[in-house]
Amino acid sequence: VICSLAKRGDLGMELLETHNLLQMAGRAGRRGMDTQGACVISATAFEGPEDAITILTNEIKPVVSQFSPSYALAVNLIDRGG
Repeated sequence: VICSLAKRGDLGMELLETHNLLQMAGRAGRRGMDTQGACVISATAFEGPEDAITILTNEIKPVVSQFSPSYALAVNLIDRGG
């Protein structure tokens, strides 16, 4: 159950971005046991159906990796036999 379509950001409360909502909804079900899950979005006094429709129909922004390998990572992997 998703109880709010907003989160606290740098500028105060902001509506979730599409990829954030899909990430949360994609975790529905029991890992390793269920092949499908259900997600329910509950309305609040501050967000209505129009907000949900906007979030769900917006374009999904591409994922940009924040991973950056380092010398220490390489040394640790070699040390572990990886």
